[in-house]
Amino acid sequence: MQIIKTGVREIVICASDADVEVISQRFGDKYRDADIIYSREYEPCGTGGALVCAQRLFSNDELLVLNGDAYIACDISRFVEWFHGLSEADAGILLANVDNTENLGRVLFYDDNQIYKFEEKNKYSGPGLVSAGIYMLNKTLLKRMPETIPYSLETGLFPELVRERKMYGLPTIGTFVDVKSPNAEWFIRNHHQKRLLPRL
Repeated sequence: MQIIKTGVREIVICASDADVEVISQRFGDKYRDADIIYSREYEPCGTGGALVCAQRLFSNDELLVLNGDAYIACDISRFVEWFHGLSEADAGILLANVDNTENLGRVLFYDDNQIYKFEEKNKYSGPGLVSAGIYMLNKTLLKRMPETIPYSLETGLFPELVRERKMYGLPTIGTFVDVKSPNAEWFIRNHHQKRLLPRL
């Protein structure tokens, strides 16, 4: 539902062959007004490699990318609109405010939301901003990624964009949930949508 509210009409699901079978049986090739297209991975591709393998399926110049192992209760359409207003950015990342960043790694940015550092996991504890696993990427970035897999956006492409000052982050107050946590299903089903803030 969050994706549909952004106006997306094509959803490309990148998943293993086995997972594609399960997902396609549940959703088929349509969800509300959006067409669903499947990109099957016969070996692990990584977050970047998955996009490279599926690039022939992308018809838009901008990609809204969501990792499948996290959920955040927020209005993603606001994030998309915010990115459209950043003429100097090649990539945008949605940031979640959490009580403890130790197992996730903090994201640091300037007053204009330009990211200047991704801190490593298990380096700092306490509250802070972390990646919510939701990105806006210019399609041209796919040309910078190697065809060899696996390849990670988080450790490969993103540090390069930070050095080039081409990556920006938008914090949100939406509740962030790791889908592997025991109460994840309850949160996802019951937590109401919260509006995005320009920064915290």
